[in-house]
Amino acid sequence: MANDYSLTHVDTCLSCYVQDHCNGDNELLLGVPVDRNTRAWQLRAALLDGLFHPRTDATGKMIREAQKSGRLRKDLPAHVAVDLLVGPLFYRMFVRHQPLNDAFVSQVFRSVMRGLEAKS
Repeated sequence: MANDYSLTHVDTCLSCYVQDHCNGDNELLLGVPVDRNTRAWQLRAALLDGLFHPRTDATGKMIREAQKSGRLRKDLPAHVAVDLLVGPLFYRMFVRHQPLNDAFVSQVFRSVMRGLEAKS
């Protein structure tokens, strides 16, 4: 039997992964289940509170300001726009299937911004 690589199958597999690894006392730290009673949990909390949340909040604020001014479309929540910007970077950083370099970062930024531009 051939493998089913349809988008529906991928979505189902991702949903199952999240259900299996993000319930109960475990959370994920860089894709690895972490028990709340470990030092890894403290590292996770420090990364979220000291790095990821502040940067996400600041980027989201910039997106919302650009939406209010009419430069970016308003039909997409700012947190989704942030994920579109940084998601590909984290994917390359952790999967390591392709290089994460300035050219890729610029390409992602240009592509996402093009998709977020307000339609006139």
